[in-house]
Amino acid sequence: MSNMRPDLGQFLTRTFKTIEQHRVALFVILSLVPIGLAFGYTGQYGVTVAWWDDFDGRIPLFQKYFAHQLEWQDFFRQHNEHRIVFPRMVFLLLGLLTKMSNRVELFLIVILFLGNFVLIFLEFQRRADWKQRILWLLPVLFMVLNQRQGETLLWSFTLSLVMTLSFVLAAFFALHQLNRPLTRRRRRCFAVLSVACATGASFSAAMGLLVWPILVVQLLLSSAEKGEKGSLLRWLLVIGVVEWIIYFHGYVQPAYHPSTMFIFLHPIQFASYFFTCLGGVLLPKETALPTGIVAVTLFGISAWFLRREKAYAENGFYVSVALYSLATAFMVSVGRAGSGSEQALASRYTSFTLYFYIAVYLLLLEVVLRKRHALLWVGLGAVLAVMTLSTAMAYGQGGQAGLDYQTSRERMAYYLTHYRLVSDDDLRMLFADVRQVRAGADFLEKRQLNAFAVKAPELATLAPLDIEPLTVIDRNSFKITDRAVWIESWAVDPKWKGAGGGMWVKVNGELYAALYGIARPDVAQYLGGSDYEFSGFLAIVPRSVLKPGENQVEVYLLSHDKKGYFRHAFTYRWPE
Repeated sequence: MSNMRPDLGQFLTRTFKTIEQHRVALFVILSLVPIGLAFGYTGQYGVTVAWWDDFDGRIPLFQKYFAHQLEWQDFFRQHNEHRIVFPRMVFLLLGLLTKMSNRVELFLIVILFLGNFVLIFLEFQRRADWKQRILWLLPVLFMVLNQRQGETLLWSFTLSLVMTLSFVLAAFFALHQLNRPLTRRRRRCFAVLSVACATGASFSAAMGLLVWPILVVQLLLSSAEKGEKGSLLRWLLVIGVVEWIIYFHGYVQPAYHPSTMFIFLHPIQFASYFFTCLGGVLLPKETALPTGIVAVTLFGISAWFLRREKAYAENGFYVSVALYSLATAFMVSVGRAGSGSEQALASRYTSFTLYFYIAVYLLLLEVVLRKRHALLWVGLGAVLAVMTLSTAMAYGQGGQAGLDYQTSRERMAYYLTHYRLVSDDDLRMLFADVRQVRAGADFLEKRQLNAFAVKAPELATLAPLDIEPLTVIDRNSFKITDRAVWIESWAVDPKWKGAGGGMWVKVNGELYAALYGIARPDVAQYLGGSDYEFSGFLAIVPRSVLKPGENQVEVYLLSHDKKGYFRHAFTYRWPE
């Protein structure tokens, strides 16, 4: 035993030396984990279906395009409180290339998140000892791809918000290059690039307008020469004011938004919403509120130390990112605080506020390595703990949240493709204005776009299997409405002993695709296995297909490996 202790010590020493010598390689290898999980998350749980903002923000664009009536005003037209000019251009281009598939846009969201991290990495890399610090950057990558922002990762329309964020970070990064000893030509290029990215942010979402005042602050704190600083400052002010005027020309306050006077009428509730929104990287609400307060306090402490060290200029990028996250949380609070603090926890807001923690973390890391003050180490540990806990909770809960999202969106896609047969109440799952849903669905069907472009496997191409699926179909499985017959039950693969891969229903010789994979925990409990849970199905067929008397109903269950199908026949008498 006594001989093992030196061996263990030598082993640990060698291990730490190896890590020190191969920090960069280790960072690259470990980085593949969050990147793979992010792409896997969107690939597994993303569903192609038009939902909510698509019906008044995206589909009208395609309707006008195919009618040869598309004009500049259609890109500039207000959507809620936003002017999503550049996102609409991307939506149109990708939609034409992919038949409005949401999956490509979801993968683009992940790519843009990775682009944001690259900007942070490039700024981090400017330090002479960046290779020795590189592993400190790993929590940042996990945070950038945090599944707490599940709504952003799975709802393609949030691409407009992600584009805004990417434009903003690029604007800050480009302006920050003026602190470097560059040639005059390159300095002008970076200045123009910063203004161009700020313009892109301004016309991607309302919070993009906040980039201008923060760019002014960043420029004032920079180490640029006085003459250059003054000239660029005038340009920033002029262009920023002009774009604000253009943005709000003809602007109409959305009627369903709470009053912006809420901040003055209910300041305590407003403050609660603001800090809850900022601390929304953690759930539940009781944790988010104090987290937001502590994070702001730590930002103040790091800013004070930076001021003492006269290090604002070299850390201007991080400071600007933190200020922008604060400003975004404030803007969201002004427009949404009247909706209640629970709404502050919406995951799409997390995509903006999590960068506040990233910026504070990197600022504290910078200050700690300069001063090594005990209070700063505590603050750095606190922010790192929040980031780690947020990431762990997100990955722990993200799978179930993604599955719930996928299940609800698949039902919506089924309702959308059967819009002629379902009721107005069913279509309100897709958008509040049912007439707009039906008009949009009719357009998508004619053009075979979005959910209508997703084709199920052809039954004729599959091999019949020699046994029946395990299922229960009786009179209780049928519901007759004015428009349709709803057939709802469950069926499982008897060979694999779990859920199958899809479903068709044939009624009196007419074949219809069914929605398969509905959660049936009762079936899983009855059959004694979790693999049986997602075995529920729903088939909606026209009522006209029924005839008085006996009706032949056949169920075709796609096998789990999707190589064949099981068949079950049932006779349904109507009316009784």
